[in-house]
Amino acid sequence: MHSPAKYINSEKYPLGHPDSDDWKSLVDQCKSSLEETGACILKGFVHQPIFERMAQEADQSVLKSHFCKDNHNVFFEDDDDSLPKDHPLRIRENTSLNSIPYDLMDTKDALHQLYNWDPLMNFLSSVLGHTLYHMADPMAALTVNCMSEGQ
Repeated sequence: MHSPAKYINSEKYPLGHPDSDDWKSLVDQCKSSLEETGACILKGFVHQPIFERMAQEADQSVLKSHFCKDNHNVFFEDDDDSLPKDHPLRIRENTSLNSIPYDLMDTKDALHQLYNWDPLMNFLSSVLGHTLYHMADPMAALTVNCMSEGQ
């Protein structure tokens, strides 16, 4: 499987056929889910062997990753002492992870290819109701955050 079109369950998720009734129905289902729950879960979107390949490719790149350690709230904002001490925005967490930036990913990696696949971007644009673009930042366009035990 070398094309992003083959990475996904195209029978259930016909992203390559934007003129089809199935594609339009999927967009409507996703929009409805987002409106009702704030999320849209696409179960079985990526074929399991491709998912495993993505994990393996990330594992191979983790040695090139950047280590990050921080203490922050959920929005990575400064503490707001005008809020009560037990307010969720005042709860701070320690996190540490390794981040693999876009420029260190191999262009042959499945996740890299899927990210750059125009039918996925077009589908997401339709679901969200505005045009999306690939990020031009050569490092932040796509990142994979990896955590090992203890992080």
